[in-house]
Amino acid sequence: MPAAAASLAVTGLALPAQADTSDISFPLVFLSTPETVTVIDGQSKTVKFDVYNYGSAAENVVVTFGTKAKPIAADLGFVAPEGCTDGVCKLGDMSAGERRNLTFTLKPDTTSTTNLSTSFPVSATVDGEESDETSVGVVRSAKGGIDLETGDLKDISLSRTGFTKLNAEFRNTGNVDVDNIALVFAAQDALTIKAKYRNCQTESESEDGYGAVYVFCLLNDGMAPGGKYAVSSDTPVTLGVSATAAGPYKYAGIVGAIALTAKSATEFRKQIAGATGSDLELTTLQSGFTVDLDEKDDLNPEDNTSLFYVSVPKSSADSAAVGAVFKGEAGDISSVKVGARNLGPTAVVPLSTTWMQTVQVRIPSDLKVTAIDDMCLPGTSLDDIDYEDYTSLSGRDYVCIVLDPMAKGGKEVFSFSAEILEGDHDAGYVTVDGGVQDGNSANDRAELTVQASEDEATLPITGAPAGMIAAGGAALLVAGFVAFRMARRRRIITIAG
Repeated sequence: MPAAAASLAVTGLALPAQADTSDISFPLVFLSTPETVTVIDGQSKTVKFDVYNYGSAAENVVVTFGTKAKPIAADLGFVAPEGCTDGVCKLGDMSAGERRNLTFTLKPDTTSTTNLSTSFPVSATVDGEESDETSVGVVRSAKGGIDLETGDLKDISLSRTGFTKLNAEFRNTGNVDVDNIALVFAAQDALTIKAKYRNCQTESESEDGYGAVYVFCLLNDGMAPGGKYAVSSDTPVTLGVSATAAGPYKYAGIVGAIALTAKSATEFRKQIAGATGSDLELTTLQSGFTVDLDEKDDLNPEDNTSLFYVSVPKSSADSAAVGAVFKGEAGDISSVKVGARNLGPTAVVPLSTTWMQTVQVRIPSDLKVTAIDDMCLPGTSLDDIDYEDYTSLSGRDYVCIVLDPMAKGGKEVFSFSAEILEGDHDAGYVTVDGGVQDGNSANDRAELTVQASEDEATLPITGAPAGMIAAGGAALLVAGFVAFRMARRRRIITIAG
């Protein structure tokens, strides 16, 4: 598949999603703006961006363009989003998990010599307190080039039996005819995409439990400058929800248009040469004009794709603890694997800004811990971890992070090694936090024991629930740190362009 298309799709799907239930007791408002906007001389450029609230309800959200110290230069031809005054946008209140789409316009004065390359700040405040600040660079282009855009798609809610059409609109706001265009439809693999057309190919991938499905369609016709297009109603692309999709959760989807090189388009056509059936086609909503300029890379690749979220309702996922037995004589080093399994019937929701699945491990007495899993930290809960001394092995209590969402029937285990000492070896335990999906607490705890000899065998059992691991305000404050630290230990995946 075209590397540029795949790269953009993967980047979009990697953006944070979140569960529908939020325990964060404070708002977290962030701006998602392009780093740089390229404007063709003599033309206006509409720039879209998103405002996200990943925390609790936010009051009096205000987005401001420019500052007193660095105002937006008048010769940039800046026009604020609709409803804003003097570069100040009063968005009012934002609910937990809400996303707002905003757009502003730039049309630099082509006679100016001071705005060839500049930038201006954009900030967001919540009830007067700063929440996020970023900067947008502006570059003028005298020659121009390709500039494809994908219109915004609204966030939606879908049941496990429902589906929707992906009715995206596409524009060529550059000044170059684009002949070789691939449309990209991508989503996390809890969602399904149907586009069974001769000129489309479907691929899927799964890396560390986070999967995605991609559909790439090579258009037969190009896009003229100034043209506006949409997927034809005769060849719809539909989005649905997998029967085992975990919820409540908001899954990410992407729709985009990518200009391909002639070489990439030729290779694509070779791959679909033997395919049969109808072609996915576009409907022209607004005619463009014809020009003859050398093809070049897209001036503003950030707006080639449009991100949207699909809210999936709550499902059941029975998380059961997995215990173990340390075996050996006094002085021996023994290793075990403990953790959790998902008995279904659906997957467990992925890690998010509002919740992460954890397994609490209490080591039996009279053992000296010698090694723990990379995904575990000392403490009784996320609230109780000493992050300044997170390598300590002196205690009996540890918290393990289930970084990868468990599919139905999936299992996640963590390794522990310990020296067996002389003593009574009071039993420890393993407790899994199954979150809001887990309606069966009877198997949330399993024993972790010591078998010091063949005559003293003690098998792990499933006992009475010990309660779920507390995840209060303090835990969620450090949740991002934990996830980042754990993710750094995982293999880094690079997509070559």
